[in-house]
Amino acid sequence: MKPVLTQVATLGSGNQRCRFVLLNFLLYAVLHIHVSAECGATRKECPGFALPKNRIKSLQKNLTRRDVRQAENGSRKSSRSPSSSVFTNVRVAPPLEPVSSSSLPDCTGDLEIIHTNGNRAIERWLMNNVSSSASVLGFDLERTPPLIWDKSRRSWRRPPRPPRDGPDCIQLSTPTSCIVVHVASSGDGSARCCPPALRAVLSDATVAKAGVSVRNDALELYRWDCGGDPTTRVRLRSRMDLGGCLGGTDAVPVGLGTLSSNVLGLDLAKSRRLAMSDWGRRSLTTNQVLYAARDAWVAATVYQALRGAAAENGGDWSPAAVLRDVIGRERSMDEVHLRAVTRKAVRKEIKSIGSACNAAMLGSDKIERERLLRHRRDLQSVMGELRPDPIPEFCGCDFGLDW
Repeated sequence: MKPVLTQVATLGSGNQRCRFVLLNFLLYAVLHIHVSAECGATRKECPGFALPKNRIKSLQKNLTRRDVRQAENGSRKSSRSPSSSVFTNVRVAPPLEPVSSSSLPDCTGDLEIIHTNGNRAIERWLMNNVSSSASVLGFDLERTPPLIWDKSRRSWRRPPRPPRDGPDCIQLSTPTSCIVVHVASSGDGSARCCPPALRAVLSDATVAKAGVSVRNDALELYRWDCGGDPTTRVRLRSRMDLGGCLGGTDAVPVGLGTLSSNVLGLDLAKSRRLAMSDWGRRSLTTNQVLYAARDAWVAATVYQALRGAAAENGGDWSPAAVLRDVIGRERSMDEVHLRAVTRKAVRKEIKSIGSACNAAMLGSDKIERERLLRHRRDLQSVMGELRPDPIPEFCGCDFGLDW
């Protein structure tokens, strides 16, 4: 108790000295018992124990009411889940650099980008940018790949979170405004927590969703984890694939970068490292948001440019005409998914028949080999019937363009 008594002598008289002695005696007793328990010894085995002066001062400081309130507030903040908060950020993307002269209208203005995970922001954007009758929106989505690019280490690595079975970002765009919805931070990131306004516009048959390889994106949305409830599946309707422009086919569709340079005359920089970055992180970088927004913007602007070119040549590419003539009667996503799953199973069966045929040929069993070959031909005909519907191919002469 010598260090404590030394400090008492320096204090004033009266109640202040009594309170100080009582507080330090209690602290001394508590800490002495605590240290003795950790050492596994009694007080006789630790006769020289004395509380240091700096320890006394730090404990006195930590017992103030202000620090207690700060500790309580800090514990409340740490218990709050970061994924439960809603955010909305507004950015302006600079114009893309021109790469060639184009006869189409000027598309070099700024682009407003709404980056959010909230349903109200989505509702406001749709109210300002989607017509009540028929509309065409640019569409795209982003997903974290199995390996992402680590800029600090300059190498590929696995993402910090386990891979998800759905998209991390869904983008919708007009030629002047784009919304990037970070669905990875909407609730638990599953299809059950997809913002209702976003789910409604994706399943709206009067709003065409234009892009490249839209069927693959639609299947990814459909297979998004719905928690076993089929009613929460996201069914993308009115899918418009622009990959058939510029001579593109179903086997080799044209990419967004080619569409941007050849139709719009603008350079859409496509970074592989940025495309394979971590899209599930809550705070996306500015480059990530710009990359995601420009993909959907190019699809919307290409459609708008082709619509104007078709009107000058006596054609009709209005949203209503696109929904009627280009998209037509598309298959439901339930049927598209079933055909894809069946096609995968048939392909696996054909591969196993090939191995069995080789074994039968080595065993000189001609009857079994002929049976297997007939079965394989039947399965190949089934594969032909289950082939995905081809994307529409567009001719440049319909728009007065030389493709």
